[in-house]
Amino acid sequence: MLAELAAQPAGERAVVPLAFHVDYWNYIGWTDPFSSVDWSERQRRYGSAFGGGRIYTPELVIAGASDCVGTDGAKLRKLVAKAAAEPERATVELQPGSRVAGSWRVTVRAQRRAEAGAPAAEVLLALYENGLETPVSRGENASRQLHNDRVVRRLVRAATLPAGGGNAEQRIEVPVDAAWGRDVGLVAFVQEPSTLRVLAVAEAAAPSR
Repeated sequence: MLAELAAQPAGERAVVPLAFHVDYWNYIGWTDPFSSVDWSERQRRYGSAFGGGRIYTPELVIAGASDCVGTDGAKLRKLVAKAAAEPERATVELQPGSRVAGSWRVTVRAQRRAEAGAPAAEVLLALYENGLETPVSRGENASRQLHNDRVVRRLVRAATLPAGGGNAEQRIEVPVDAAWGRDVGLVAFVQEPSTLRVLAVAEAAAPSR
């Protein structure tokens, strides 16, 4: 489902999908090469924020505010519509620069409108890779060839927006591993660490090397 969402033209789809591969299933005999303990911890934070601390796979988290089973298209559409109806609280722009010498130079600009009592927010940059094929030798998906898109390879904090509102502009070099393919992209999003709500998002495709 995530790959189908990602395949829609950027101007026509309602979401900017990202895949964070968790590592807690690696004990069953096959290790997901894209999994990370950091992504598992990120999911646990969502579980705590949503109440009860429950985590599961496949899970879709929508705008940091709600979740559903990753195969429930009807529920996903309802939650996306609900998130889209929320008033705009922030904006973010992503200006990609050159990609040279193992890094991608970008400029990110973000603004949080003035709002009494609004908590501080982070401006995060997620570098993702598309077109990944993984043969599975053991476990529930044994003998299958998994296709993965929008796989988050790196997540960095570019800036912080102060409590109550404000703006930030930052030029940053995002490290890009030489082993990664040419089909990578970058997503910038504004998220409140205290609530995990995502307030704004922008994306950019990779420039030619």
